[in-house]
Parts: sequence; C-alpha cells; structure tokens
Amino acid sequence: MLDYLYIDIVDACNLRCQSCPRGLGIMKNTNNIISSDLFEKIIDKTYSLGMFKRIGLYNWTEPYLHPEIDVFLQYCKKYNFETWVSSNLSLKNIPALKNSLKYIDYLYVSTSGFSQEVHSINHKGGNIENVKNNLVGISEEKRLNNLPVNIHVRYLNFGYNSSESELMRDFIKNLGLNYQFDGTMGDPTEQRSLDDFVTYEMDITEREREREREREREREREQIPCGAISDHLPMDHEGNVFLCCHTRNCEETKIGNFLDMSFNNIQKRRMEHYLCRRCSFYYRKNNNIAISSFISKMQSKNTLTQKIRNMFFIITKNQEEFIRQSNLFDPIFYIKHNYDAAIDNTDPLHHYMTIGAKRGSNPNEWFDSNRYLARNPDVQDYCMNPFYHYLRYGIKENRDL
Repeated sequence: MLDYLYIDIVDACNLRCQSCPRGLGIMKNTNNIISSDLFEKIIDKTYSLGMFKRIGLYNWTEPYLHPEIDVFLQYCKKYNFETWVSSNLSLKNIPALKNSLKYIDYLYVSTSGFSQEVHSINHKGGNIENVKNNLVGISEEKRLNNLPVNIHVRYLNFGYNSSESELMRDFIKNLGLNYQFDGTMGDPTEQRSLDDFVTYEMDITEREREREREREREREREQIPCGAISDHLPMDHEGNVFLCCHTRNCEETKIGNFLDMSFNNIQKRRMEHYLCRRCSFYYRKNNNIAISSFISKMQSKNTLTQKIRNMFFIITKNQEEFIRQSNLFDPIFYIKHNYDAAIDNTDPLHHYMTIGAKRGSNPNEWFDSNRYLARNPDVQDYCMNPFYHYLRYGIKENRDL
C-alpha cells in the first residue's frame, strides 16, 4: 500500500519563491493544464491498482490555477481517496475555492509574513491581503457548512520574519484554523540556483561511486525500499511519472507515462534509477503502527532519574541514535521543509539534531517542536532536543503535544 499519489494538475505557479525550482525558473511555467478525461483515466487506474490511500493535487505547482480543481477533487471522492491540497492562496479570485472545500480532507497554506513587505521577500509575486481574504472566506465556509476539511496555515520561518509570526498565529487562531510554525532554509534573498546543489549529471567520481556502493550495501542489509519510492508517486499534468518528490521534473528524472506502463515497471525503473544510488538519505515509512508500537514500548519502561536524563543530554550521538531507532523521524517531510539539508548533502536526522531543532524545525508532520516547548517549558530548562525528550520521557509522562 502506497501513501500518496501527487498530481500536478497545471504546469505553472503564480509565485517565484527562491527555495523552489519552479520559482527559480529552472522549471518553466506554461499554460498547459490536465484535461478532465486524462485526470479521470489516471484516477480510475489508481483505484484499480488498489495501492494508494491519498491523492495530493500538488507538487511543484499552484493547483488553484486550474478552473476545475473542485471537479477533480469530487472525482477522487468517488473512490473515497483521502484528498490533499497545498496552496499559496495568493490569487485574488479563486472561483472554485469554496466548492473545493467540500471534497478536501487536508488543505495546507504557506505564508512567510503578516505584512506584504515581509511576506513578499520569500513569496515573491504574492499578495498577503489576498491570502488573508481567502482564509477568512474559507473559515466562514467551513463554519457555516460544518465542513470536515482540516486547514493548516504554515508560517515558514527564515529568521528575518520571526517578529511577525505571532501576528499571523493570532490571526489564524481567531479564524479557528490550525497554525503551524515551520523552520526552513536561510535567507531567500540569496539568489541560488537549484543546480548549485543538485546535479543530475551521469558522470561521477570514484569517491561518489564508493558512496553509491556503500548505500547499496546498507539498503540490502535493511531489505526495505526507500519510502520516497515505495510510498510516494509524483506525476505531472500529462500523466508522466517522475523519480520522486525531491527531484525536480526534467528528462533525467522522467520515468514514463502512468497510463502506458505497468505499475511494477514504473517502480522497477524508479528503484534502479542512478540518482537513487547517489541519494544522500534513505527514507523509511513512518506510519501509525510504528508510532503506536514505539509508544507502547516506551510506556512499559520505568521512568529514568534526573541524573540519567542529564547524561542523555550530554551524549548527543546517543540521542540521535535513539531517534533513528524509533523510526519516527521523517526524512522526506524534513527535507521538504529544510532544503539546506539537501544543499549540504548531509544526513537529514543529523541536520535536524545539529541545526534544525535549534531554529524550530519539525522532525515529522505530527510533532510541532515549538508547541511542545511552549506547553512544556521545563524541557527548555534542560536544553534538550524537544523531539528526543518527547520520545524518551514525554510519552511515559503523558506530556501534552
């Protein structure tokens, strides 16, 4: 069973964000959009495979640029797929917005400022007043029609914009929506091409080949396929499948057309792709079964003394290994929200332990570091990584998430 099928229903975005290959112009905008006929054929085949649980109408584009997004979401519900949409909500008029809410399970909205001056630094070309107006309309529609849609407004923290985070938080809370404070990569004013840190060239050095061989040996020992391949499938507006959601759409990462290939052949080509052998991280699926199993295991243990707690804080490598063994750190989620981890070509968990946690980054989609620290101020007194504290002590102590 796979988790997500990501479909870009358009081939453009209205913004020019500096942390995105689309915004940087590496992936060019076009006026092309997916047709109703093609979309339905893709969803029909997806259902017939019996392997996917969730459909996300996004990856590298702004889904509300498509005038029939609500129709597509409704069609997904014909097969009871869980539906996800991610948007910047910066468009002034979105005719399908209110009707689409009837068929969305999770809507994520990205922001990076409360004022236009600050928001537009990262969300270039965006209009924060349009975002706010759309959020007000969404809140009213959700309340009046008692819609079950889960709405999360993400505030991307770059440091320079942290002073406006509370203004946005209060605004979102007053609307009755979920607010999420996310640490992310440094300064979006730095003009960096994605090609500076992600190369898709075939030629590699002998040192890189040895790294590939070592990663292959590690994966053979694990005997578990990378979750970026086994749990997620990205697709463009033409139905073309691409390697994974961490690599941009281009000829080097194109696998083939979803409707023309068997699913087994698609997965075989993805797993054998040369970029996978070169990849700097290895993602394991973190599901509810793993979470429940780990929580049960921890609750059965005796509470450690304060002295031992301090020892674990001192031994940072032990903390990192403890989190790794829990299988609850989500590298795919972390990389998506912390692109500098990809830039540095480092282990995502190590990046989180040494850099990400200090700036408030989250280790997965269900644990909010800043909220945990706010609700458990004594953790800050220990100067302890909040996620490690929750896994090691918070579960047993029934700490508030």
